[in-house]
Amino acid sequence: MSPALLLEMLEGRMAAIGQALKRLASDGDAVAEVESIRTNLLDVLQLVERDPGIDAAADDLYECVRAFVQAGEGDPGIMERRKRLLGDAYSRLWHRLGMSHLQPDGGLPGSRT
Repeated sequence: MSPALLLEMLEGRMAAIGQALKRLASDGDAVAEVESIRTNLLDVLQLVERDPGIDAAADDLYECVRAFVQAGEGDPGIMERRKRLLGDAYSRLWHRLGMSHLQPDGGLPGSRT
């Protein structure tokens, strides 16, 4: 696979994860969004060489997603913190992939990106 094609595929998967995170953070269908995130994370891991840092960042993001869904609704301040944690985990995965320069400007609601 050419480097350009690999990069395009990674960007596509990461963009899909970002969109699913935005929908999840804005009260989207949790089951569908979690499944979309899981599927795209698995695709990302298959596209890159095995790397413990990338594996850890992907696991961290998925665990943040699960915790976000399990926590449900709460105080608005707490919800903003949870959204920020999702955005931070997403940013860490971009960084670990060495793609931080490609991360979309929009970021996630509550993210520091």
